[in-house]
Amino acid sequence: MIYQMNKTKYTPQLLTVFTSFLGFLLCVCYVSAIEITEVSYDLEGSDSLAPGEWIEIYNDTASNIEISKIKFLEGGSYHNINEYGSSGIVVPPLSYAILAHRADLFRDFFTSFSGIVFDSSFSLSNTGETLKITDDNQVELDSFTYTSSDGAFGDGNTLQKNESLIVSSQPTPGSAYSQTQTQQNNTQESSSNTVGQSQKVTRTYDIVIEGNFFSGVRNKFFVKEKIGDRANIPTAFWNFGDTSVLKGREVYHSYDTEGTYHITASEPKTEEVFATLVVVITKPNIKIKKEGESYKITNLSDSSINISKWSISDQTKELFSFPQHTILLRNQSITLPIQTNKSILYLQNEFGVTILENNLKTETKETKTITENTQTKTKKVEEVKKIKQKTENIDKKENIKKENKATEKDNNNFFSIKDKRINLTVTKENFWIWVSGLILVSFLIISPLLFEVYRSKKNKKQK
Repeated sequence: MIYQMNKTKYTPQLLTVFTSFLGFLLCVCYVSAIEITEVSYDLEGSDSLAPGEWIEIYNDTASNIEISKIKFLEGGSYHNINEYGSSGIVVPPLSYAILAHRADLFRDFFTSFSGIVFDSSFSLSNTGETLKITDDNQVELDSFTYTSSDGAFGDGNTLQKNESLIVSSQPTPGSAYSQTQTQQNNTQESSSNTVGQSQKVTRTYDIVIEGNFFSGVRNKFFVKEKIGDRANIPTAFWNFGDTSVLKGREVYHSYDTEGTYHITASEPKTEEVFATLVVVITKPNIKIKKEGESYKITNLSDSSINISKWSISDQTKELFSFPQHTILLRNQSITLPIQTNKSILYLQNEFGVTILENNLKTETKETKTITENTQTKTKKVEEVKKIKQKTENIDKKENIKKENKATEKDNNNFFSIKDKRINLTVTKENFWIWVSGLILVSFLIISPLLFEVYRSKKNKKQK
């Protein structure tokens, strides 16, 4: 009787516990069948290059697994697994899926891969670590431990599970490890037409600078990588040649002084240099002048200058700060809304580096000096003109005198006969002599004629 009562009392509880335990086992069996099968932890070149870091997981169950039910543990941190593109939110039964640090880079590189790709934020260690897949309660479902001695250390290969072993082989995203595939890949590696080599040949890198090569000007730097027809901006470690270093995909830097600088962009982990550039930095030609009661800033450089967040101050305080995205065009002047009784103004960039120290008094003195020099030159020119005018007047007077003398000579010598045998000149003094001579000559010529006429008439009368 007592036995029956106890049995009746405790049987439902036992059934509940048993059912819950069975459900838990089924749940664990359901989710724990997902495993990590392939890891790409160290790429050729930069980790920010296509295809980026990625791992492959496999659903070894007959049911879908939602990505919201699992988490990825790496470097002591849990990383969410996010939907990317049209891949959906589940891993189908007996199917592979990719967890990529940059899903876009993975898709760009493995263009023939049509499987599922999820996006996640992680950075795999190049020396080795343990990766884990957990459920949403952080219960471990599978792990993958590797070291750099296992292989795939920057040689284009990945680490893949082969039953209980980890082997290094050519990437096989979306498919299982195959010994035949490995042998085929090894054969291709020794050939001149390897996939890795063809990818490597088509990679080109160029350092791009957005801005001007002026000291004090903040410019944007990035590396443009081309993989065939695709473009990418990788993360780089930057050395600007002036003791300044930065790390990033797109960085900003300004040179304090003019000069020639050698820029290098290298892979952050391996420190391999993949792009270099030599730049010549010059000082911007900017002037500040006072015109009446206002001040003007003028760009006399060969190109426009970005003066965003630059400021103008005197010896005591800041007078004006240029707003963001202020571009001073070539030969452009801007009237400044400032008032000061100080004679020295400072133009500084956004980092407080002085670009220009403008002494207004010096400029005023220089302007006065230029004006005085101009006036002196003008006076000299006028004096030269006066001297030239005097010289011309003297020349004119001399010419008039010569002309008068010539006229007087012509009056005195108004008749002359010149040839090789006779040179006779009639003057005032011998004029009457010449007249008398001409009369005498005429008389001598006419007299015989007159005598002949007279004799003829006389003879006629006598007859």
